[in-house]
Amino acid sequence: MSKQCAMPIFEGLLPTSHDTIVQTLLFRFAEWHAYAKLRLHTKLTLDSMSRSLTSLTGQLHKFHRQVCNNYDTTELPKERAAQYRHEALKENRTTDALSSSPKKKSFNMRTYKFHTLGDYVQSIKLFGMTDSFTMQIVGASWLSV
Repeated sequence: MSKQCAMPIFEGLLPTSHDTIVQTLLFRFAEWHAYAKLRLHTKLTLDSMSRSLTSLTGQLHKFHRQVCNNYDTTELPKERAAQYRHEALKENRTTDALSSSPKKKSFNMRTYKFHTLGDYVQSIKLFGMTDSFTMQIVGASWLSV
């Protein structure tokens, strides 16, 4: 399995001031992710991971403040169609045509995934590397009882 880097794909797509912020954000995510995927941690790697998270969250806030508000973003046509189908089923009507324009979507850091980033270091200290446990194993074992 080959690993690809997203940074070259995004490079130059936005004005220089925004591009620099996005490139730094992508780098900070890659750096933090590399620490999260290490198979062996030491106090030094966990301290580095904590510092990496601090840099990442700072860059996320910078991205949110300085880049996001400059772009009008909406849901994808596929997302809109799925929402329309869901509404049609709820109201027991046909899905002939979309009646409204796509909904505005904005960057949201108030999600569970962002909230739990800060718990990784403590979880690794308590339970070991993040590849050493999975909910699938737990779920599968109780199903066979």
